[in-house]
Amino acid sequence: MTLTPVTVRRAIARMASGLDGPLLAIVLALTGIGLATLYSASYDTPARFHAQLLNFAVAFAALWVAAQVPPQTLARFALPAYLLGLALLVAVAAAAGTLGAPLLLVTPTGVPAATAAELARLRPKSVVVLGGSGVVGDTVLASIRDIVAAP
Repeated sequence: MTLTPVTVRRAIARMASGLDGPLLAIVLALTGIGLATLYSASYDTPARFHAQLLNFAVAFAALWVAAQVPPQTLARFALPAYLLGLALLVAVAAAAGTLGAPLLLVTPTGVPAATAAELARLRPKSVVVLGGSGVVGDTVLASIRDIVAAP
């Protein structure tokens, strides 16, 4: 048995296998522009920049893992994954229908006028928000509280 020494070049080549070089360069450039913009906009609050940097690191790790999966395997799981997502949507709609509650949508940064008007009209006693802080920000939650609490 012969042992082949692992060089840095070989290790990088192995890690980059399965990745599309030009596409990766474009994604990294856009990521860099986004991070630079966020850094300049949130200079006084570096925690936001660091949180986004961590989000990008997790996303790139997921990208690398997904790039290691053969396309045939991804194709085999595409339909079941789609059907699972569809089933979850139906389950949420059914739960809302059972409770007699409407499904109202918000954006990560605000409450659309139609949603705000419906909340003001319904005056609900409680609001169930589905989604983490990356999907529904604190400002959106505060807006919903203000709309529901308004006389």
